[in-house]
Amino acid sequence: PSQVACAEGGGHAGEEAARVGRVGDAVGGLEPQVEHLLLETKSHFTNVFMVGFSMGGTLALHLAANYDFSGVATLAAPVKLSLTDELLIRSFHWIVKWQHKTNGSDIKDRSMADLLYTYSSYPSRSTVEVFRLVRKIKPAISRISMPILIVHGTEDHVVPVTNAGLIANKVASRHKKLVIVQNSYHILPMDFDKQTIRSAIHAFIGEVLQQVPEQPQA
Repeated sequence: PSQVACAEGGGHAGEEAARVGRVGDAVGGLEPQVEHLLLETKSHFTNVFMVGFSMGGTLALHLAANYDFSGVATLAAPVKLSLTDELLIRSFHWIVKWQHKTNGSDIKDRSMADLLYTYSSYPSRSTVEVFRLVRKIKPAISRISMPILIVHGTEDHVVPVTNAGLIANKVASRHKKLVIVQNSYHILPMDFDKQTIRSAIHAFIGEVLQQVPEQPQA
């Protein structure tokens, strides 16, 4: 039997948290939630894979550096962001409480973008939390030795595609695969390349499971 368990960051999918500015708290609270979910899943299943998108991918890397499980896949995960932006936001987020989106939709496929509730602005405090998480994971990436799949898009205007190469070059994993898609913005699971990405994840899990030695029969 198999099972899929999910954790979603507060303020996503139209939640009230984003409109009233509580996303910073939700971002900080997601880390223990995901850690608990991993440990709970590991207690029931022998083979556990973690797939994380955007900041969820960064969290997945953090757990991969500190726990042993079967494999990890990241989609558009940030591990290095603009130092200038970080300094500005850290210095002035208590004055400029909201950041306004300037790059348009995060989904290139308009038919899917129309289905997603998006915000024209977001709390500066949530960005501070993302920078905090990125700083936390960056020195730990080299400890990751489990199988890893790294997926990113060349047209991502939220998290630069160079982050994918940074992850691939820093992990100690012998089994690592880098997939770069050409026709999607940031929200990879919903954009034009979604089927290619799903197939890559399924293939990655299958490859890893094929290498798992069979357990002796009692």
